[in-house]
Amino acid sequence: IESLNVKFNKFIPSLVGFISNNKYKAISGVRAKCNVTLVNNNQEIHSEDGEVIFKDNGISGICIMNLSSYYSNIKNKENSYVKIDLIPNNDYDDLESILNPKLYNYVKNNNINIHDMIIPIKDTYDYEFAQVCHGGIDINEINNNLSLKIDNNIYAGGEIIDVDGLCGGYNLMFAFTSAIVIWKELFNEISNK
Repeated sequence: IESLNVKFNKFIPSLVGFISNNKYKAISGVRAKCNVTLVNNNQEIHSEDGEVIFKDNGISGICIMNLSSYYSNIKNKENSYVKIDLIPNNDYDDLESILNPKLYNYVKNNNINIHDMIIPIKDTYDYEFAQVCHGGIDINEINNNLSLKIDNNIYAGGEIIDVDGLCGGYNLMFAFTSAIVIWKELFNEISNK
């Protein structure tokens, strides 16, 4: 690909959990349905509801993996964090009966606001934990039929193109669909000779 002289965006893990500078061993393995928001430089980037899984050194879960897709597009990631609302749209007097016991004790012992739990982001987990990669051949280098603009005889599809979707099968669908588009292009080219 380097020899083709096309713009190639570096591969980085996407749809992956976040590593934090903080340690969460006391609540490792706890799952919580909540609202999560990715914040960078005090600007909200993306928010969604889902289940967070606390790990010894970070957080994961589908909603967190989706946030990581947005995180991969941030140029300066230094001031990024995840804000967790453990009980979105509700105020309960009896948190002990609502939250997982480990999470309840952690929140209580650390004086954490249940609507504003901050998880500073150090990095994402590595490729082995990622569902897909962000990066690849820049989409502006590719024609509508998935051939390269620089050489119409070379096609690109799937994860080699800098396209990554959220969780839910979108990345697999793009891989399959791009393969079909390329197959049809090649079949038509061969048939017309």
